[in-house]
Amino acid sequence: MSRIFVPSWGVTIMESNLRFYQRRAAEERTAARRAVTAQARDWHAKLAQDFAIRAEACVPAAMSA
Repeated sequence: MSRIFVPSWGVTIMESNLRFYQRRAAEERTAARRAVTAQARDWHAKLAQDFAIRAEACVPAAMSA
């Protein structure tokens, strides 16, 4: 899944899966820190972890060593 940005001049720039998953993991970590209830905090922390795992899977083996 990629996110598409359409800046002026008609150029389309796609966000890579790696960047998307990294961004979503960071957003969910922030949401977990701001959550009011323990249930919401746990849910956002789980989502953050899931997105971080997906981001790691996008990194080629040679780059992660």
